[in-house]
Amino acid sequence: MQRNISVTVPKPSLVLFEQLQAKYPDTLSCPCRQVAVSYSSFLSITATYHQICSSEFISSQWIASLFDLETSRITPLDFRLTAAVQFRLLSLFCTSSMSMINEIRNDFINGKVVNVQLLSHVSFDTQIKSIVDKFYATLSMSITPSNAADMIMLTIINSGIQSAIHNNGFTLSIPGSNQYQTVPNFYPRYSNATFTNNLQDNFAFCDAFSVVTYQAGIYAWGADQRSLIGMMTPQPPAIFHVNGMHVGCEPFHSIKESTLECFFDPICLNITTQLISNLPINDWPKPLNSSLSSRFLRNSKISLIFENLMVEQWITVKNFSKYYNACEPLQCTYTFTQRNDFIYVITLLIGLYGGLTVVLRILAPFIVKFGHNIYAYLTKKNDLQRQPQPQQTQSETWYTRIIRILTLIKQNVVSLNLFEHDLSDQRTGIRATRVHVVLVIMSVIILAFYSSLTVHTRTVTVLAPSSNTFERLHNDYSVTLSCPCSQVSTPNAEMITISSPRYHQICTSMFLEPVWFDGYFTIRFANSSETYSLPLTDMRMNGIYSFGNYLTICQLSNDTVAKATAVFMKDEFVTAQALSRVDEGLEFKARLEPLISTFKTRTTQIFAMLLALMRIFLAGSGVESGMAYQPLMINSTPSIRRYSPAPANLSTCACSVSLDCPGPAGFFFCVKGNNCPAGTSVWATPGIRSSCLRLGGMLNTELRCFFDQTCLDMIRSLYNVDLPTRLPLPVATLAVPVLNNSVPSRFSANDSFGTILNQLMVDTWDIEGNFEDYYKICAPAVCTYTYSQRLDIFYVVATIAGLIGGLLVIFRLIIPMGARFIHWLFVYCRKRHVDNIEEQSDQQHPTEHIPFNIKQKLVTMNLFKKESSISQIENVNEVAIIATRFYLILLIESPSVATFEQLHNAYATTISCLCQQIAIPYGTFLLVSPSFHQICTSDFVKTLWTTSLYGYGSTVNSYAQLDRPVLSRQHQLMGWLCSEIQIIVDHAISNFNQTMLVTSMAISRASFVSQTAEIIRQLTEQTPINFRRLFTLIIEVSAGAVIPSFFNTDWSLEYGNLSNDYLLRSLPRKFINSTCNCVVSNACNDSMRIGPSELVLPGLVVGCWPIHGLRMSTLECFFSQSCVNTIINYLDYFTQMDGSPPVNFTLPSIPSLVINPLNKTISSRFTPNTAIGTLIDEIFIEQWTSASIYENYYATCRPSVCRYEYVQQNDGLYVVTSLLSVYGGLTVGLKFLVWNVMLLYRAIKSYIQTRRTAVQPWIAQN
Repeated sequence: MQRNISVTVPKPSLVLFEQLQAKYPDTLSCPCRQVAVSYSSFLSITATYHQICSSEFISSQWIASLFDLETSRITPLDFRLTAAVQFRLLSLFCTSSMSMINEIRNDFINGKVVNVQLLSHVSFDTQIKSIVDKFYATLSMSITPSNAADMIMLTIINSGIQSAIHNNGFTLSIPGSNQYQTVPNFYPRYSNATFTNNLQDNFAFCDAFSVVTYQAGIYAWGADQRSLIGMMTPQPPAIFHVNGMHVGCEPFHSIKESTLECFFDPICLNITTQLISNLPINDWPKPLNSSLSSRFLRNSKISLIFENLMVEQWITVKNFSKYYNACEPLQCTYTFTQRNDFIYVITLLIGLYGGLTVVLRILAPFIVKFGHNIYAYLTKKNDLQRQPQPQQTQSETWYTRIIRILTLIKQNVVSLNLFEHDLSDQRTGIRATRVHVVLVIMSVIILAFYSSLTVHTRTVTVLAPSSNTFERLHNDYSVTLSCPCSQVSTPNAEMITISSPRYHQICTSMFLEPVWFDGYFTIRFANSSETYSLPLTDMRMNGIYSFGNYLTICQLSNDTVAKATAVFMKDEFVTAQALSRVDEGLEFKARLEPLISTFKTRTTQIFAMLLALMRIFLAGSGVESGMAYQPLMINSTPSIRRYSPAPANLSTCACSVSLDCPGPAGFFFCVKGNNCPAGTSVWATPGIRSSCLRLGGMLNTELRCFFDQTCLDMIRSLYNVDLPTRLPLPVATLAVPVLNNSVPSRFSANDSFGTILNQLMVDTWDIEGNFEDYYKICAPAVCTYTYSQRLDIFYVVATIAGLIGGLLVIFRLIIPMGARFIHWLFVYCRKRHVDNIEEQSDQQHPTEHIPFNIKQKLVTMNLFKKESSISQIENVNEVAIIATRFYLILLIESPSVATFEQLHNAYATTISCLCQQIAIPYGTFLLVSPSFHQICTSDFVKTLWTTSLYGYGSTVNSYAQLDRPVLSRQHQLMGWLCSEIQIIVDHAISNFNQTMLVTSMAISRASFVSQTAEIIRQLTEQTPINFRRLFTLIIEVSAGAVIPSFFNTDWSLEYGNLSNDYLLRSLPRKFINSTCNCVVSNACNDSMRIGPSELVLPGLVVGCWPIHGLRMSTLECFFSQSCVNTIINYLDYFTQMDGSPPVNFTLPSIPSLVINPLNKTISSRFTPNTAIGTLIDEIFIEQWTSASIYENYYATCRPSVCRYEYVQQNDGLYVVTSLLSVYGGLTVGLKFLVWNVMLLYRAIKSYIQTRRTAVQPWIAQN
């Protein structure tokens, strides 16, 4: 027989804990005082970065020395033109990677590991590995700077934006007209490339589908006036090639394709510095240290380093001792099972022996006497049958015999006297015997009930259970079953299968293949010298960009899904205990579904957020399809500027004052009237839409025409409108099929491309989890479960037999003395109170009817008296009584939250309440809502204000409006950001609400508060961090594209001449009292001018782009009605183009608009002079309001039963019964043992004396 022994050690030391863990790994339990322990208390994660990130090559001093006002005139082949931009991008690669790692690490390291029990060393190491892997996965699942930068550049390229330094294209003015021609740039395919009739043989053109770069060099003729062909032909050769560096269509691609070889070489570096930098020789940067250990080679592409976040090495340091101290276990309890020891067995045997001896000694005379009587009776009966009987005597019937036997038994029982030797009075002895028998019977009954009702806990161990055995055990013993996984961390790839998702048909159609691109959009003539001229908005001209965008989006979607999948599959699925399968306990499914749902949601929403912010940024920076060139004559000198036409009136949609002005597109124009009416639009493609940005037009476009055979045939038939000599379309192009409308899809033909893109072009996901694969990896080596059962009948009989011996002996001693005392007392009392004894007895025992009363009250119990009193139904009392019974049953079976908390307070270390729903959405018990800064709902982001600032009407564009249009775009941008940020926050909260809290057991209120506080902290801190990181990256990467704004705040234009093919050249803007230029810095700024030069308003700043000026501005002017009215009063202050004051301007006495200022009395964490950039970084949120509702969590968890264990001292009854058992056995056993030992002693002594006598020698007498 075995029994469980529990031992509790208060406040164990770390050394003692490790000893106990080694000896009792399966049963050791050490509850932590601090349930939630911060990662930072026991873990540190640091990164060492490539030495370029700490070098002088990314310093502002170095970058500023690489570009000046004359540098913009140099050929794009020359490294000097893009060197500043490339090193600025390299600096961005470093800072964005370091910033992302630091922000995610700081947020992550403040997370908490929540464990009620102290982790073992092995579990701690496994938990650390899981935490570190989770950190890496968090980095990868976030949009990394490398991935985001690639997507941003693809968006810029496909938006048709031309760089201000002409590296991707040229804008040429057509002499004698107000028309302009855009020509893509082209780079040599090899170093001795020369001009030929077929330019494409020797040169690669910049387009949306390829990356074009060329080795970087320094050309002596770089700043000379040349034609476009001469400018891009590398003749004469470069005087010096910068080893490893490239130039090309986009500085972003050039720096990624470059290596750092030259900057490890002192000779190469010194020559390069001398040729490209204006730093004095003493300030020249030092070469990179080639002796430093690095996982990257000197000739590794920068793209490879950037993809690895510029990290050389990850360093993780863990400390179990610090974790142990932070956990601070109050006590440790362990349980072990052992066989009953020798003393316990001897005690039980002695008890049984004594009990059986006494019982048999009492029963044996009765049995022998009864047998003897039966034998005598039968013998006498036989003798009587052999003798002749008188005729008158009748035979004895069986009934008479039974009556006689029962009478005999009654006489013997009534006259039974077990104390005839102890009590001289026979009557007293008989009465004492009856008391003795009643007490023995009552004792046996009580002991039988106690022993049979006693519940013992059994622990069963199953070695290496199969999955079927585990499921059976889980179904039967789900509350107590414990199956620790031998491998607690399971890679998702080992148990989850993710097949390639099925994308929208457009992504796999022939419309995105060369057969359509080249066949339809490449215009060829029989006469190779024939040229053509079609508007840029013609379907045959810009259609290729639309399909190029579709191809890019599909590729990005596929790449995003592939990368996210790779990261997800590397993530670890951590379970300390084996989970049940889907169709049984729902644990495995409940843990898996939130992971998969989060993976899909985050993958799609982050991509959509990037495009939305990219769209806002491009529009906010003054890059739009409505931009035009305006020729000017200033002081008799021809001049030109970029501008966006003002709207005709307040209600007109114009790209200058709106983010999206949708309209029809996909036109087929007839310009020359060769085979169509000249100057007309022949047809517009159904579903194709335009907008202020090419990206916006793509998002608004519907693909329905490409599901319709008739529509597609119409597009094919119009291929040669106004181009009658165009060669026919290739046969393969004519055979391109339409999209199949009969294929099952969650998208319809009329869905906008934006709707499809919001789902990352994914039509269906194919993700499955395999429980068998999971269980094989978990592979629990042992399962243990406990169950409670009553003692079996043999144990009960043995226990009673052991105890009864002691009881009989005790009664034999006590009862005679008690009988004598009672007899004396009875005689004494009867003399004085004979008549009152019976009455006093009745008064002292008034409870003879209590059992009946209790039963009656329980049967008629009614807890619904109030409800039944106002009810009109029949038999209302009976219904209320039945309801009361159901209520009591439910109350007992399902513990309330109050009951649970009471039990948890009393039995925190052992209580377990199995949840009926183990995966609970945060939204069930958490409420989170933000409140935004008042600027987001103010008049300053509404159309009336922004359009009035920009100006409207036909005459507005004829004047210089100073900086009011810039202020208009700044406030438009602020409104767009407010709207998009609210969508981002809503998505974040929605995802947050759908995230599951998985708890198989109900957690305490304290643990709940700790966990929810950490959950809410992560949401409120990580949401602005994610936005800020992505939006900053968009701004910086776009700056690397050197995009000019139509507000002319960064670049101005000058006309070219015949020598340079009338190239419109961009020149950096000169800022007042500063040498800053927008190529090297985003911090260039001037005070905003909205009226006379002497009028300066607080907090209003002009920067390189509207977004830069907005970030450096404040809202202090807009808290003042006077300042707001000043702006309104100068809305009609239009200066002449040459800068002279306006004519006939009178300052109004009453503002023409009523615009309410911001309210100073509204409480805010931001002061009026806080930079708006800070508000943007904090996503305009004033505060987060949150509430956690434990009752909602508990109600959803809904535990049906709670189980707890506790250790207590043996109670008095147990001690008494044990002593009685031992005493009874000893009194009998020792009497037998002592008597027989004495007999044996006397026999041995007599034997020895006899032997001595026998061997005495005989001595003869003389």
